[in-house]
Amino acid sequence: MSSPVQVKHEPGGDAFCVDTDSECEDIDIDKLQPLAPKFASLSKFPVGCKVWYDLRCSPETKHMQAKIARVEEVFIHVENGRRVYKVKSEAADEHGMCLYEDRLVYGISCPVRVTKVGTDETLDGV
Repeated sequence: MSSPVQVKHEPGGDAFCVDTDSECEDIDIDKLQPLAPKFASLSKFPVGCKVWYDLRCSPETKHMQAKIARVEEVFIHVENGRRVYKVKSEAADEHGMCLYEDRLVYGISCPVRVTKVGTDETLDGV
């Protein structure tokens, strides 16, 4: 399964920029329907999950940089049907924002649960 995160290759080297720069996205919060806890827990990034956004790789240093946040709430955008996540930055200023699902990637140590196809067996992992 391919990742929904779009990777943009920059000319002149191996550097890349993952298209997750979303703080400037204009999401109308009046058009968001919050998901009930049961349905939010079934989302790709459930409440409490650590996520990364605004991933960058510097062409000079070849180091990846990302902003870290934690999912606080999950919504459905009523006009376009996309999942929207209210996340709170773990930076010193701890600001909150709403980001579309395709703008997020799993953070380090985000707990995951894997279900075997055709069975009820699940495995917890990190």
